[in-house]
Amino acid sequence: MVKGVLDWLDERLDLSEIRHFVAEKSVPIHTQEVWYYLGGMTMFLFGVQVFTGILLLLYYRPSSAEAYESVQFIVTQVEFGWLIRNVHS
Repeated sequence: MVKGVLDWLDERLDLSEIRHFVAEKSVPIHTQEVWYYLGGMTMFLFGVQVFTGILLLLYYRPSSAEAYESVQFIVTQVEFGWLIRNVHS
């Protein structure tokens, strides 16, 4: 099934150059130090912050009169709002 889809795409888009590039691409060998992984972990955690921040943005009202009530609404009424807020923090 996958082979048929790839052949269909290759027939229409001529993916031979991309396939050759991916096949010849080598991954550098690192000494598996912690410093090598910090960039990926930082990017993942930043993505989590952005995603949960967007979800919280849907319900949060930043005015001084409504901020506390909107946070209470997120925590008590929104489904899994407490979890999203805690993951974001």
